[in-house]
Amino acid sequence: MFTQETVTNAIMSRKIKLPDQEVTWLRKHHNDFTHKELAEKYEVCLDTLKRLLMRLELQYFPGAKYQIKPTPESWSRPCIFCGCNEPRPKNQYRCDTCVDREGDAERVTLEQHQQTQARKKPYKPEVPW
Repeated sequence: MFTQETVTNAIMSRKIKLPDQEVTWLRKHHNDFTHKELAEKYEVCLDTLKRLLMRLELQYFPGAKYQIKPTPESWSRPCIFCGCNEPRPKNQYRCDTCVDREGDAERVTLEQHQQTQARKKPYKPEVPW
């Protein structure tokens, strides 16, 4: 039912991407079936189906959880680390590659963590008597 991209890249939640023929079918027949029947057909919950219908602009549902997140403005300002001009969200001064590289540099191995975070023995005050 869904494209292979959706199945292979799913880690926690999957963003449903319907094939073009399914989108055209849904545009023609979304009023012929109940939401429950459509959710069962696509093997998703009702909320996911409502978000899908909102994304395709087939129906409107009030409520914040169904609204579509607007795409942020982007700019091509040079990255402050590498100087590349790839488009990224406005006010993001480093490109995604540099952000990932910095995150990888901060990772430590288990041995390094154990050396730096060795457990100290509990404090035992010396009692004079």
